[in-house]
Amino acid sequence: MTATAPPQTLRAEQQIGIYGLLRMEITTNTSDAATTYHCRAPHVTGHLALTPGIALTDPTAPTRAWSPDLLILFGTEPVTPAHRRGNPLTINGVELSGVSRVIFQDIDDGATVPTARRNKNSNPVPLPPSTRRHAEAVLGAVLTHYRSRPDRPLLETAGRQLAAAHWHEQHAKDLHRLDQELHHAQTARDHTLRRVAILQNLISTTRAT
Repeated sequence: MTATAPPQTLRAEQQIGIYGLLRMEITTNTSDAATTYHCRAPHVTGHLALTPGIALTDPTAPTRAWSPDLLILFGTEPVTPAHRRGNPLTINGVELSGVSRVIFQDIDDGATVPTARRNKNSNPVPLPPSTRRHAEAVLGAVLTHYRSRPDRPLLETAGRQLAAAHWHEQHAKDLHRLDQELHHAQTARDHTLRRVAILQNLISTTRAT
């Protein structure tokens, strides 16, 4: 059995233009492929978790052009849970929410990381324009740091292993269900076949008389 490496933490800083100095405390857990960035800057605080998109992709499915390279979840938990996260990234007092799906080619072509907040009905709505621009600067810095990390291949490998384990379990369940359905169908067919044989025999006997 291979021992699991403990989470690793490092720190980084980056100027984000008019928004000041962004300080990042980065905790990486290669066992679940997740990297949590604790961000602090003027009017900025909170966490976001980054996970390779491959961690949620079925390795046996056809490759799709729109498959995300990275998933960004605003909060302290990894990307899998669907519940509210603790201490999400907050900018200008606005909490960011949901999961942003990032395609690196889109970013290279000038796109920004999609963002949203929740309204009082818990529905996702756009950020106010000034906060959106501020968020673009913060997330751009985080994304630049993440993409330049030398351990990204390790995170991709961990994500691939997570995906393989998850989808193996899912497909194994599907196979068991299909086997049960096949057994029930075969039993029903055998039963129907016997009835057909009995009825055919009765028809043949009646004709013979």
